[in-house]
Amino acid sequence: MSARIESVFDADAAGVAERLRTILVAVHTPAGGGSGTIWGRDGLVVTNSHVVPSDRAEVVTHDGSRLAARLVARDPSRDLALLRVDARFEATAEARDTKSLRVGELVFAMGNPWGEPGVLTRGIVVAKGPATVENDVPLDEAIRADVRLAPGNSGGPLADAAGRVAGISSMIVGGMAIAVPADAVVDFVEGKGAGFLGISGRGVPLPPVIAASYFKHACGGPQWAEGR
Repeated sequence: MSARIESVFDADAAGVAERLRTILVAVHTPAGGGSGTIWGRDGLVVTNSHVVPSDRAEVVTHDGSRLAARLVARDPSRDLALLRVDARFEATAEARDTKSLRVGELVFAMGNPWGEPGVLTRGIVVAKGPATVENDVPLDEAIRADVRLAPGNSGGPLADAAGRVAGISSMIVGGMAIAVPADAVVDFVEGKGAGFLGISGRGVPLPPVIAASYFKHACGGPQWAEGR
């Protein structure tokens, strides 16, 4: 009996892997890269905002095609970015209604960790709720799962046992994978919420030595800084 159950599960996992591989892309930028998920036949690719810090990237599909991509929308508050390439895709993500996703459900994550293409890991949903992701971005709703992620997984799909995309992998915290729910991704792609195209920033305190150096040069050189 146990051998039969295991063989059925392996067949399902293989099917999910095959499905996800067709919608997974690698995303390359001058600053690094990660993964992306094909979302629309008209060349739309969803990834994380932190994966594409600039407005240009290169997308590599599962068959090795290399495509120039441009940023068309970004929402740092949900760690999401939308890319477009001049191509037509045959396979696209089927979004899962994540409100119905239950703790304990089997999920699969696929991405390109450490540059290795199409790596699949599996686990279960351990929690749903608020989380903080890359660059201290607070998500009102996130999926936590005990799947293994590594640098390069960001932007790849987190799918249920039927291969439907339940979320977009963002990062790993405390050994748990954090994903942006598919419901939020759908809203983002449809233009709902606070998405924007541009850059964002935040204040970062400088170490005293560096701050003093900037202050010194900005205010007239060493004589002013020395009180002369």
